[in-house]
Amino acid sequence: MITVETIRERHSVREYDGGPLDQAEFDVLGAVVEECARESGLNIQLVGDNPEVFNVIARFGLIRGCRTHVAFVIDDAKAGDVAADEAIGYWGQRIVLAAQDMGLNTCWCA
Repeated sequence: MITVETIRERHSVREYDGGPLDQAEFDVLGAVVEECARESGLNIQLVGDNPEVFNVIARFGLIRGCRTHVAFVIDDAKAGDVAADEAIGYWGQRIVLAAQDMGLNTCWCA
């Protein structure tokens, strides 16, 4: 359950231990992602065991040791659309806070 304490504890982390989530963590986070995707109508995907994803994206700063990420996939026509950006921010923050509540660190990137 997301509490004010969860919100206060949440901070961006860009360096991780390089290990994968255990299956229970992945399943719980996956359920949150699925619920948010269903409720929002957005294409939200939990991607596990993909340590290379941040090796090719460097414009936002270095992220090290990350193996799992959540991707919001949108049509090029919606890129930069304010409503789409707001929806991604709202639903993404729900996922970020759920991860924080699980003891998992996160950061946003685009």
